[in-house]
Amino acid sequence: MAGSKTSPARTFGKAVGSAFHARLADVWAARNVAELPLWFPLFDKPKRFVIPLTEGFVMVFESNHAADREATLGTSTDWRQVTRIHLLEVKFNG
Repeated sequence: MAGSKTSPARTFGKAVGSAFHARLADVWAARNVAELPLWFPLFDKPKRFVIPLTEGFVMVFESNHAADREATLGTSTDWRQVTRIHLLEVKFNG
């Protein structure tokens, strides 16, 4: 979906599109990443995390704080402090 202007439902199907909008509502409601109901940090990319959708698809996010972008490699992110995020892509992860 990176760079695409189409809706997730048209690109990936109705079930993924519905899950996408539900998870996006969770993101808007959370005060920080740690409050999200279901998410997983990416250990190979410490500033990123995924939110599972359905049918093996995930939403990939990245911290959008300058301090995190400039942090020393190998530094862990305190997800309770992350209040600004950037959606990078929706991809198949199954």
